[in-house]
Amino acid sequence: MELMTAFEARLRGGIMKDADYAAAKSVLSLFPVASIDNAIMAETAKVRGESIFIKRKLALPDAIIPATSIATKRVLVTRNIKDFDMYSPNVRVPYLAEIKSRATPPVVNLFTPVADLSVVITYIALPP
Repeated sequence: MELMTAFEARLRGGIMKDADYAAAKSVLSLFPVASIDNAIMAETAKVRGESIFIKRKLALPDAIIPATSIATKRVLVTRNIKDFDMYSPNVRVPYLAEIKSRATPPVVNLFTPVADLSVVITYIALPP
């Protein structure tokens, strides 16, 4: 959902071409979709409840993501280390990158033209 939201925003903003959007949807369709069931809901409550006391309260959609990986016994692959613990045994961070804007003022968001961005890889995961 999060990837598709970003693609939708870029498509609507004229940043992404229709062909690129279709290709992205095609690639994402290769991945299975896990429906939210009772096990995922129960795990979400645990994850979100724990987040209140350990760090900052996770938003419900952000709590559903790790809960789904735990309940379905899958590894969560993400670059979002703000919301997910990269040292958790079921979380894999493939790489981290620092993205900067060359524009003035420096703004980095979904609508920043690619030509205005520079990327520096700061971390690459080793295979498990």
